[in-house]
Amino acid sequence: MSELERSNFERELFKQLKTLEQIDQSISASKNKIKFKIGKVVVAEIYFAHLRKVDGYYVGGEVYGGPLYQCCMKNEPPYKNNLFNSSILSFTSLSEGDGYFGDVVGGVLKTPDVAVAEKVAFNVRDKLVNRYIPWVLNCVFPNIDLVGDVVRNPDFYAYPAIVLKCSAKYDSGINCDSILEENSNNKKIIKNKEYDLGFFKS
Repeated sequence: MSELERSNFERELFKQLKTLEQIDQSISASKNKIKFKIGKVVVAEIYFAHLRKVDGYYVGGEVYGGPLYQCCMKNEPPYKNNLFNSSILSFTSLSEGDGYFGDVVGGVLKTPDVAVAEKVAFNVRDKLVNRYIPWVLNCVFPNIDLVGDVVRNPDFYAYPAIVLKCSAKYDSGINCDSILEENSNNKKIIKNKEYDLGFFKS
């Protein structure tokens, strides 16, 4: 794939990313990236990275600020963080099992030909709107939908039990007793029963 096709696709992608600013006032678009702000502070991002060997793109996202982040970081559980960075949510399409983002194995979207770049960029926008942006917004502005996100993808969250408990402080619709009842034996969420169950009941 030529540099022309890559630069053309990134130009079309940027056009679509700019339209996302109309969805939520916290969103700000730039080349191959959208940032999420609370006031003037950037607290999260979704980015696109190009892999030369396969000549394609993967998408990733991180939440590294905001009220939920601050609440979670006040706690020091006696077990390892799921993530390899200081975020509370971190994901890439490379680690998704359903192939939602990519058109090849491994969650990679091949760099499209010039003739179809606009259409592919529009499809990428749809995927952002339908999955990745809600994941990030639910974590930046905690709400009951975050519960389902964490339960379905606990490995994407630094400390799933802590994220769930802290989220209840920001949405009265989040019922910690119900979450415990349904997930008390889920080892990907309750990683240390003594600590996590005690934290939930605190």
